[in-house]
This record gives sequence, structure tokens and C-alpha cells, in this order.
Amino acid sequence: MKKKKHNPVLTILFILFIVYLSLFIAGESGYYEKQVNEKIILTEENIRKFEDDVKNNREINLDNYTNNINKDYSCFASNAGDSFSNFVENLFTKELGKMGKILKKMFS
Repeated sequence: MKKKKHNPVLTILFILFIVYLSLFIAGESGYYEKQVNEKIILTEENIRKFEDDVKNNREINLDNYTNNINKDYSCFASNAGDSFSNFVENLFTKELGKMGKILKKMFS
């Protein structure tokens, strides 16, 4: 019995459809809005805290009122992609600059 070969295009389309469906469900269920509202609540609490500190003449330090959540999303793939894009950018910049100079000399 022969196994059917899967069409790679259909497989990719199916995966993209599943990703789309999951994002759609997450959006419709209110997950994203809930995350945004939690950040807003934290900000409003910090504003109230700042106002109270101003009224009570307490020392004001900006770090006490801001939520600095810096996540590092870099990984091997993103670093490799960044390095590759920098390489391509430099290659095009330098080589096209050289080509421009050559064409300028040819037609001047």
C-alpha cells in the first residue's frame, strides 16, 4: 500500500489557518483587551500614588511610578536574522556605492 504524499503548500495553508483561527478566538474572547486593561489599572494606581505623594510632600522618584518591563525576546533565530539583514544592508550599500562610482566614471 502506497502512502499519500502531502502537498507542502496545503500543509502550510492549514497551519496558517490554525494560527489565524487561534488569534481570532483570542481576540474575540477578550484576552488582549484584558491584558491592556490590567496595564491601564496599574497606570491609574501609579497616578493615584503619585498624586498622594505630591499632596503629602514626599520625595518623588520616577522609578516608583513607572512599570519598566523590558523583556528580551532575542534568540538564536532572531540574532541570526538580524546579523543576516545587517550583512545584506552593508553589502548593498557598499556594492551599490561602488557600482554608482563606476557608472559615474563611465558616463562622465
